[in-house]
Amino acid sequence: MGASFRDFVAACRKNGELIEISQSVDLRNVAALVPQSDKALLFTNVEGYSMPVVSGLLQSRKRLSLALGVPYERIEKKLRDAMEHPIKPKLVKQAAVREVILTENKVDLYRLPVPIFSTMDGGPMITGAVVIAEDPEYGMNAGMYRLMLKEKNITGIDIVTPNNLRRYAERALQAMKPLPVSISIGAHPCEMLASTFKAALGTNELGYAGGLRGGAVGLAAGETVPVPCIAHAEIVLEGEILPEG
Repeated sequence: MGASFRDFVAACRKNGELIEISQSVDLRNVAALVPQSDKALLFTNVEGYSMPVVSGLLQSRKRLSLALGVPYERIEKKLRDAMEHPIKPKLVKQAAVREVILTENKVDLYRLPVPIFSTMDGGPMITGAVVIAEDPEYGMNAGMYRLMLKEKNITGIDIVTPNNLRRYAERALQAMKPLPVSISIGAHPCEMLASTFKAALGTNELGYAGGLRGGAVGLAAGETVPVPCIAHAEIVLEGEILPEG
């Protein structure tokens, strides 16, 4: 089991679970093409964008097994063991996410090839990112939430349903303070899977990710916010959930 998102993509390719599409593709067609394939799809030539798009990475038992490094029939036990024996994340000094840093006017979310996934979506949605926030009382929380692109440096975030991040935001609102967050795009499936778990308030889901890995998840200190991000992520956004919404 590799340590990073790129390692997992490479494992899918090696095991025949990834199809690379070099033909020019309109971003608007990506969401429609993915369900038609039983393999993960890597689009290397998305019209108007300089970076590739990959989707469908965890939409099969075999790819889930590759992600966790165990046969499919042992996945349930591996998940249970990770919850019973979490490993706390740790800060690391060297992080791939620091190779390129863009701030202030250089930030442009529209440079990211973010698809529209449904006819009912209000716009392009970031759907596979790990959002990290911290609360003075409850500590670190990691979860996965949909983020809709609104402007070049503004997104919405779907925390309408009851969840821990919503509670953190409500507590920040009561204090009339913004809630700093980091948004890690392109994390390893261990972090992605652990972040989807509905844990009790005060539980750090990245501890479960460490349990799945068999070692601590590496975190990098934030550049513009006092919240860490996943050190080996492909892209990290930093921002705030504002009291005024």
